[in-house]
Amino acid sequence: MTVVSRTPVPENGAGGCPPEFIERALPIFGRNGLWLLISIIHHGWRAHPDMAHMLVGSRPSKNASDAAWHAFEHRSLAALEEVFLLVDQLYRLIRAVRAHLDGSDFLHAYCAHVPKPNEAYEELAKLDVAEWAILLPLPDRGTLLKCLEGMHMDDGAAAEMLELALGLHNRCATNMGEIAVFFERVPSPISGITNCSLRDLNNDYRHGTRILYRDCDPAPLDDIVTNPTVKAGVLLSADAAGPDAWHETVDILVKPPDEDGRATTVKSRYSAQWCESLVLATANLGVLMRRLAAGFLRAQVEGRPTCAALAPFEWAPVETSNCGADDA
Repeated sequence: MTVVSRTPVPENGAGGCPPEFIERALPIFGRNGLWLLISIIHHGWRAHPDMAHMLVGSRPSKNASDAAWHAFEHRSLAALEEVFLLVDQLYRLIRAVRAHLDGSDFLHAYCAHVPKPNEAYEELAKLDVAEWAILLPLPDRGTLLKCLEGMHMDDGAAAEMLELALGLHNRCATNMGEIAVFFERVPSPISGITNCSLRDLNNDYRHGTRILYRDCDPAPLDDIVTNPTVKAGVLLSADAAGPDAWHETVDILVKPPDEDGRATTVKSRYSAQWCESLVLATANLGVLMRRLAAGFLRAQVEGRPTCAALAPFEWAPVETSNCGADDA
């Protein structure tokens, strides 16, 4: 049952939403459900891109100390975790939107148990353009043009918003497809090893922080590299995971050594390009999530599709961001 707080609405509203809008939205979502939605729209959509950028947006210099580079190895793996945290967040939001549209409680659906990230992603990847149109309804072309006129936008900005509207549902489906590189699996050449995806590598790292520092190897051997024979998403192939340059790859222990003492490892790259792809992936998903939350909230309060999901904004690092996201 949705319970509406009796606390007076702040005179200045909340999270960029005016008090009159809050008054109308409270009976629909209750205090906590509305609080969560406004929080996502206000800043929650960019929390994981910001963290990923904070972790890997800048790299140690070539002549930095070993300690600095070891720290960056961990930062790169922590940034990878942000992708999966964001997939979880987006999955919860979509499930909660669906529940609300079906007459169930938004917040309870958001907080309910979520399957493993790879299973959650599989569900998200199945959403086609028609399903995105249900989750994120937009005004018809005539209504949209009238909306743009009322916003007094210049012709260039209006044309961009119209183009976004026409392709938004396709973009949503495309963004979800692009995340497949973090979950894509192919067989490992090593019998009994199935950790051939970045998600699996992430699990191996999280369970015991099993990172191996190259300068700490007490008896160098030809270790057993479990990377796939062909590229799996953005996980290195076995050929590319050979004796790579220092400051480029990180080794994760997969299982105890064999009888000869050789480590069984999986290798991941943390080059500048790879780190940039992590930030970009989280940014794209974050923007999608904000458009969904804003469009959903406004449509439920107004009782019709609105232009809220089309607000002109993008993710940029906090120190340079000026997206005006609260103005939607």
